[in-house]
Amino acid sequence: MIHKRIFETLRDKPKLLKKTANLQSVNGGSLHVEGYANLTFKIGSTKVTQLFYVVRDMNRNVILGKDWLVQN
Repeated sequence: MIHKRIFETLRDKPKLLKKTANLQSVNGGSLHVEGYANLTFKIGSTKVTQLFYVVRDMNRNVILGKDWLVQN
């Protein structure tokens, strides 16, 4: 997931694709999903492309999930 505020600051921002999803925060509240986008980023010298849900109301800038951990 990526916070919408951070997504909006990306220079080469990909198109935000609309999709609904029921996501829940750690405290049990619902998260409002604006859509999703495939983003490419670097960790060290490794370039990675990952699907991110763009979320309006989360308390972190970016969260890499279990799918990313298992894959990488």
